[in-house]
Amino acid sequence: MCPWNIKFARDATAEAFVPRPTLTLPDVASFSTMNAAEFKVQFGDTPLARGTLSGLKRNATTVLGNASTVPTHSLNS
Repeated sequence: MCPWNIKFARDATAEAFVPRPTLTLPDVASFSTMNAAEFKVQFGDTPLARGTLSGLKRNATTVLGNASTVPTHSLNS
């Protein structure tokens, strides 16, 4: 078993499985201006907190760059 799961294990509630409105369809472009405090508030209690703000910004840049090159019809397949 993963030590992370043992250390932070807690009983799941129905609320734990409800998507957060701010993360359902995030404004990916806003990640490029996010600072460390905003990152901690938004992702501090999620698995994304194990990542880094610089990694999030890098991935957001890639997503935005790819979004302009992906044909619309391939998104619906």
